Amino acid sequence: MFTSLLLAETRAAAISRSFSFRETALSWHAIVAGLVVLALVLVLARAWQMAKTGDKQSRPGALFMRIAEQLKLHWTDSWLLWRIARQQNLPSALTLLLSRNTLLTHAEGYAARMSARRRDRVLRHANRLAQTLFG
Repeated sequence: MFTSLLLAETRAAAISRSFSFRETALSWHAIVAGLVVLALVLVLARAWQMAKTGDKQSRPGALFMRIAEQLKLHWTDSWLLWRIARQQNLPSALTLLLSRNTLLTHAEGYAARMSARRRDRVLRHANRLAQTLFG
């Protein structure tokens, strides 16, 4: 009986040690390491997918930025076009580069809910931009 009691106490001590701080800390390190490995695998898989699809994938935002750079637009002009396109639910800011009328119409829609002072400033900026782009 004393032996079985000693065995039970030894088992209880072993179970207690498994819940000690040191053991728990090691398991947290393992969880964190696993999450880091998982994140790395996901990033590498996404990079591989992008490299594989390459030019087949449509990236209108990147194309807009390249065209804006070639047109030598100031960053404030690009930012205004981007904001107008987003607020007007356009598929891309490239739409605004199609014609003077398209740009000015959407700029008016964008500025419609602004205060009078800000609306005037935005519309002046859009008119200057239209003059620069379309002559």
